[in-house]
Amino acid sequence: MEILVLFLVIIIIGLIGFIIKERIGIRKITDGMDSIFELKSASDVLNYDETMLSKLEVKALRFVKDNLDVKSKLEVEQEMIQSLIGDISHQTKTPISNISIYTELLAEKYDDEYIDILKFEIEKLSFLIESLVKASQLEANLIQLNFEEVNIKEMLENLIKKSKANLNEKSINIKYNTAFKTLNIDRKWTEEAVFNLIDNGIKYSKAESDIDIVVSDTTNYLKIDIVSTGDKIAEGEYNKLFQRFYRGRNAGSKQGVGIGLFLSRKIIELQGGYIIVNSREQNVFSVFLPL
Repeated sequence: MEILVLFLVIIIIGLIGFIIKERIGIRKITDGMDSIFELKSASDVLNYDETMLSKLEVKALRFVKDNLDVKSKLEVEQEMIQSLIGDISHQTKTPISNISIYTELLAEKYDDEYIDILKFEIEKLSFLIESLVKASQLEANLIQLNFEEVNIKEMLENLIKKSKANLNEKSINIKYNTAFKTLNIDRKWTEEAVFNLIDNGIKYSKAESDIDIVVSDTTNYLKIDIVSTGDKIAEGEYNKLFQRFYRGRNAGSKQGVGIGLFLSRKIIELQGGYIIVNSREQNVFSVFLPL
């Protein structure tokens, strides 16, 4: 009987020892894995001592190294893209600025309709290049958003003032209502996104009509509706409207290059929001920004 008890005690002690050893081994592996995943660069990986590692840790180390290499290459490519965009912007602005100056000098001497056309085309080209630079920055994720508490009512008032000339030209009345106070967003880029939508509403609205801006909040989002009149948008065009350079069937001879709505959607999506369209009764562009 005593031998049996002693045998059981030995087995229990052996099991306890095995469990402790396994736990120590697992802890060692997890600690090693933690230290591997804390490595910041490929050079840190190269300096890591593989002789102390288990097979699992070695594989994890190689995985981390490969990912850090890819990350490093992406960062270099992103810097190159940023530099290229900056160069293109600078190299095109200078000649356009010079052409504009010489056009103004010509206008002082000659009163010619062709000079007015030249001025208009220079402005259009300048706007196109500026828009393309912004689009490229957004697509390459080179935009740094600066979030702050923005008063929504004040933002809309500023955008309406900015649109005053276009509103007056078509005798369009714009109304808005909002009880919503502030939202944590990037002021500059959000203003650009919403302005593009308002400008689009003005462009495609009938003369002497109304545009309504309605602000409300849902469970998770602040919603800004820009409601306007005009020709109905075909349902098949809803998503196409936000493609770069796409101009709807209703565009006709209206000014534009088809990039404003593309920019608006990109800007809102970068902030975790989205834009939808419906044209059942009126043309409604709805912006959703996370609360």
